[in-house]
Amino acid sequence: MSKKPVLLFLGLSIFNTNGGIQQVCKSLIYALSTIALKRNIGFQICSLHDKNPDPKYVEKANFIGFSNKRAHFILKVLSNFRDTKTVILGHVHLLPLAFLLKTLSKDTEIIILAHGVEVWRHLKAWQCYLLRKKVTIWAVSSFTKHILETRHKINPHRIHILNNSISPFFSVPDHFHKPRELQKRYELKQKTILLSITRKTGEDRYKGYDHVINAIPSLLSRFPNLHYLICGQQYSDEKHRIHTLIGKLNIRPHVTLLDFIPAEELTAHYLLADLFILPSKKEGFGIVFIEAAACGLKIISGNQDGSIDAMLNGKLGCMVDPDNSTQIKDAIIRNLGQKHNYTKAKLIQKTCLKYFSHKKYAFNVEHLLNQTDLFK
Repeated sequence: MSKKPVLLFLGLSIFNTNGGIQQVCKSLIYALSTIALKRNIGFQICSLHDKNPDPKYVEKANFIGFSNKRAHFILKVLSNFRDTKTVILGHVHLLPLAFLLKTLSKDTEIIILAHGVEVWRHLKAWQCYLLRKKVTIWAVSSFTKHILETRHKINPHRIHILNNSISPFFSVPDHFHKPRELQKRYELKQKTILLSITRKTGEDRYKGYDHVINAIPSLLSRFPNLHYLICGQQYSDEKHRIHTLIGKLNIRPHVTLLDFIPAEELTAHYLLADLFILPSKKEGFGIVFIEAAACGLKIISGNQDGSIDAMLNGKLGCMVDPDNSTQIKDAIIRNLGQKHNYTKAKLIQKTCLKYFSHKKYAFNVEHLLNQTDLFK
């Protein structure tokens, strides 16, 4: 007979969609599953929009998916939490449950993950009240913590920083050679490759890929074999807009748009690049930066958001003003002009894994849980 869950994780969509928040939640529940097994406590995950879990991350016996059945989800959570000491919410949209759970049991500790724009934007008064009075917050970056303190007036003592990590199943390379198969597939032999990995929608233009595209014409005189790969899920309207921009600049041979890259090919795509660049200004953290670093890449990020944490304040690469096109172009020129070798790549990888390996992440999660009553 399974143990009654004293630790409960509540999510919206964890396995049925791909995105930064989903990736964070998967890494967290994998860590929580490992900790629960080690500490011999019951653990359960309830997900509103999912049907089934990915068995790599969690045993099916510890997972309940509600397939968008909101009433069933709420009733199950309320009926089963009596023995629960700690509840972790994966998204701010689950805050109403925090109110209900705290009303029924003042002793139950509620923790909420705070990622990025979903908590940076305007919040309703009741949401701010719950964040200020009823929950503990695990913020993925110092920047998100700062926004919560300054914009929403939340006591700093309620907020703990839990930086994200690379996935426990991310394939960390032991070499830094460009994969010939991908060079052949995309016809990129002898090319100098810039890489961005990001979703491409009208709402994601803050990622900064337009700045990189606009810089390419002036870069070609120095780097005539330059090619820019923009990978990630793409929506038709944004894809059309980007293609129009590329055509207007007359650089079609130098830019390729790729759709979502499956996990088993992700490392190979990083290794294909000479420079990873995403001069974003609304990153909650930016997992792609630490994935790129784990692959030994030179990196350019923005300097005005959660990227600062992911970049270790510049230890993992170059940070630029994401609104300064000249600074972005100069950073590309400087980075492509610098020799990169195995020793430099290995140092970037080693530094990244020291702070952002999943083993380190699980240690940090357990450290935060030790500050609750969960194991008492």
